[in-house]
Amino acid sequence: NIIKFPKRYDYHLGFSDEEMCKLYNASDVLLSCLPYHSPILTKKHTVMGIDGIKIGNEVLGHDGKWHKVNKTFKRPYSGELINLMPYGFPEGIEFTPQHQILVIPVTKQIRADSKRSLARNSNPIWIPAKDIKEGYILLQPRYKPNNTGLSRINLRKMFGNVKSSNGLVSSHNSKKLPNSIPIDKHFMRLAGYFISEGTSTKSGIIFSLNKNERDTIGKEIQEDMFSLFNLTDPRIVEMEGNRLQIIYFSVMLGRLFRKQFGSLAKRKYIPQWMIDRPKPLLRELIRSLINGDGSVSEKEGISYSTVSRRLDYQVIMIFNRLGHAASLHNDNSDKSRKAFSVHCYGRVGRRAKYLGLKSNKRAGSIMFVGNNYIYMPLRKKSVRKFTGNVYNIGVEGCESYTNGLFISHNCSSGEGFGIPIIEAQACGIPVITNSCGGMPELTGAGWVVDWDHKEYYNL
Repeated sequence: NIIKFPKRYDYHLGFSDEEMCKLYNASDVLLSCLPYHSPILTKKHTVMGIDGIKIGNEVLGHDGKWHKVNKTFKRPYSGELINLMPYGFPEGIEFTPQHQILVIPVTKQIRADSKRSLARNSNPIWIPAKDIKEGYILLQPRYKPNNTGLSRINLRKMFGNVKSSNGLVSSHNSKKLPNSIPIDKHFMRLAGYFISEGTSTKSGIIFSLNKNERDTIGKEIQEDMFSLFNLTDPRIVEMEGNRLQIIYFSVMLGRLFRKQFGSLAKRKYIPQWMIDRPKPLLRELIRSLINGDGSVSEKEGISYSTVSRRLDYQVIMIFNRLGHAASLHNDNSDKSRKAFSVHCYGRVGRRAKYLGLKSNKRAGSIMFVGNNYIYMPLRKKSVRKFTGNVYNIGVEGCESYTNGLFISHNCSSGEGFGIPIIEAQACGIPVITNSCGGMPELTGAGWVVDWDHKEYYNL
């Protein structure tokens, strides 16, 4: 039977239904929030501060899929913030003490091999940030795309105002290019080299290389350009020092690469449809990215450096899809600019061979990979005082989202005022609640589950 609620209860004290809804929302998140700078993984922008999240944005849930945001919250807060700093994300994420985090509670004393076995055979549970201990394992969701991404690019549809004839397109006296561009291994490899070494201009694109890369990276770039666009004989300019430029003059080519991958190093990115492509193609992309702006070494593992924060998270997501645990760091080697780096440790020789990179080195990793999660043991936990606005969001379908690189719940497990509990009981509806705050006092014939009881976390 459908319960029909009256327009207003006596204990609403004259508030309208709309005002009461706002009150419920405000009270529901009193216990769990994040400060404005907390990075959230989103589909459109890859990563953005929680204060910038809007209703309708899609965020990455604990199931590794994108889910729409249906609510946003903001409130003033004065109290403690808990900073959780796992291996793989040393800067950590700050939470209000009661914010729920998906973890596997494992003690530090357990041997590494036993910890991995235990983690992979244990069900994760939600635990308040304040109760999480060093050594507990935080979880990064393994990304699971809903499709295989874009398979071809149609230049006529993309640009509109172009001339088309015999399967070729051109504009503004630009060289003719094939109208349909396949997203194959040549395109993925060329994209990686452009993101790492290329720039777009009004007249075309330029790849800047080291002179000793002419017969390696330079050769592959020319092979890909011919295969995809039937372009040959680029202009090759030897610069001062040890630099070399490979230049292709084509207005449309410059527009294509600028539209798909951004311009300037700080604004470069990988389109989401490309991250969704099959794994063999992703290997071509990551190989050329690392050949261009990365390295393989015993100390640093497989590493990639960039000044684009968005690109940094996207490289992490590609490693994630390929089944490699990678860590994200701020790169402080150059004080004149803010830079970021990704490091993939553990079995470096085997991983390098899988990705088509040269190495016989090996570096250890504390993180490890499962079918549904990448496991990130908590390295350090700290507490600080904070006064300011904090935020939270509501997520359709899975009630969770990814902060930085690990999973948290999207709302509180506590009810600030208890009004819905009273209303439910007044209508004869059974209540299941936890033992947080004053909720047990408000719950009469319902079921009160202890906050730390395992049944609560599996409801």
